[in-house]
Amino acid sequence: QGVGRVVVVLLLCFSVAISIVFLVTLPTPPLPLRTAPTTDTSSVLPPPFSRQRTMQDVETVASQVAPSTSATAHAEIIDPGSPLFRLHSAVRVERVLRDGPDLIVLASLRRQSAGKERDSESGSESETERRSRQVLCVFRSKERGLLGSHYVSPIFDDPTTVAVLERQSAIFYIFHVTARGAPPLWLKIIYPLPDSEIQAFSKQEYVYIRESAQDYETATLPWILSIPSQRNQWIRNILNKEDKNVEILYEKDDYLLLRDAKWDGTNNRDLHCLAIVRQEDMYTLRSLTADHIPMLQDMLTVGRDAIHERYGVPQNQIKTFVHYLPSFYHLHVHYCSIY
Repeated sequence: QGVGRVVVVLLLCFSVAISIVFLVTLPTPPLPLRTAPTTDTSSVLPPPFSRQRTMQDVETVASQVAPSTSATAHAEIIDPGSPLFRLHSAVRVERVLRDGPDLIVLASLRRQSAGKERDSESGSESETERRSRQVLCVFRSKERGLLGSHYVSPIFDDPTTVAVLERQSAIFYIFHVTARGAPPLWLKIIYPLPDSEIQAFSKQEYVYIRESAQDYETATLPWILSIPSQRNQWIRNILNKEDKNVEILYEKDDYLLLRDAKWDGTNNRDLHCLAIVRQEDMYTLRSLTADHIPMLQDMLTVGRDAIHERYGVPQNQIKTFVHYLPSFYHLHVHYCSIY
């Protein structure tokens, strides 16, 4: 009988212990979500150039600002420099030029008239007017993945897609983009769009050649000199300090070091800075002579020191190089992370 009582007590204790464990491991009910007001966006949108955006800023804007329900009634082209840029209502896709690490889309800024969209399909627009509205949209994943053309629809067709302006410089506008069905994105919009940019960003066939000094003098250099000078006006704006949105890291009489517009200055693995020479008739590395060795040595040592001081990137993790042929014909040096 005594043994039976002990067994009963042990069973009761065991059942109580199981109940306690069960209660402790029950999931905590989630806190109720707080809905932010959507009527006044002035307190939600950060000023476009006040500070570097974070992904949290972008998600806040995307969640707190209601999608636009009606077009703005004006006859002007929608300004891509607006702090909040809705691709769905502001841009019409023409065609995909390239996909891969970068998704490159040729598009047109929509016009608005009397609250209704008025695009070139109406037939009332000349070719010159249509070209004046063309933009190039260059998307890059913040997660370093490939971007296929199947992302075009979730980016452009969903009215909840939001692009928040990070900065602008000359014809370049840099945005953070959040779109359902797509990874976090960088977007660079080029506007107004030079004709050469469409060809440069399109898929092309390439061949390898060995360029001699004579080839350069008789073919390459005359072609460089034929490029309209206004194509590099954005560079002159930087060198003359007329572009107030450029972050200058270091400058000397012969060159200026700055953060490249494609990098936001946060993730050091995406480091990209440029040193631009001040002398305007230096187009490529073919313009260099022995007289420029001190400048190049200074770019290599002092330039990397300045980047290390500003961003904390070790000098031995910075690769310094030039392209030939370059993307623009004003001599410049790239500083990128080895990653």
